[in-house]
Amino acid sequence: MSVLKTIIIAGLFAQALAHGVIQDVKLNGVNSGKPGEVGWPAPKNIDGGPIFPRDFKSLDIICHKGAYPAKSYIPVKGGDELEVFWRVWPRHHKGPIMTYLADCDGPCETVEKTMFRFFKFQQTGLVSAEPQRWATDVFLDQGGMWRVTIPNDIPSGNYTMRQEIIALQGAGHRDGAQNYPQCVNLQVTASGSSLPEGVLATELYTPEDPGIFIDIFKNLTDYPVPGPAVYNKSNNNTNKINAGPRT
Repeated sequence: MSVLKTIIIAGLFAQALAHGVIQDVKLNGVNSGKPGEVGWPAPKNIDGGPIFPRDFKSLDIICHKGAYPAKSYIPVKGGDELEVFWRVWPRHHKGPIMTYLADCDGPCETVEKTMFRFFKFQQTGLVSAEPQRWATDVFLDQGGMWRVTIPNDIPSGNYTMRQEIIALQGAGHRDGAQNYPQCVNLQVTASGSSLPEGVLATELYTPEDPGIFIDIFKNLTDYPVPGPAVYNKSNNNTNKINAGPRT
């Protein structure tokens, strides 16, 4: 095998393994700073791979494999728009995108991640059944970017935002879904007085959930997005709001 061919194959292999990781975040269209400082490092996620349903009770489902708290924050206000950019994502990895928040109840840099109770404030699953179009298709059409709006009816404080993509191309088989959770620290200024009810990350999903164990290659007419419902205090970010291109 030629040296050039070896280099090309190695590059393609590395690119294939690099998906499933947040690489940048923009705040209201402006680079937020150093994503490596606000995003939670996950040193055991060396292959950019997923969390499988068999590991839903593992702490790795919180923010990925071996993840530990980031040392910095993105300062945001309620109503601000975040554009979250992920690394290369394969087009055949179809599925939903969901975004959660958890109150750090103090500094996020030293938080014990097992205490996080996440509430969902955004979700998009099957956008259209015919032709079949998923949140991930919208995401790829936007250059591997997902847009969310920070709720304004939560208390000010330090939060960890957990954004997750689930790839369902293998979900017709048990343990075939692929979850890719990523976490970013936010310092939120908002006008709310009480937190929405949250759920421990290890309780978000089960391997038998209809949105986890599902054959997407059948004629789907609907898709039940896994996890808790989007909190409804002000109906922020429900379904497809802020998920698609600007109009």
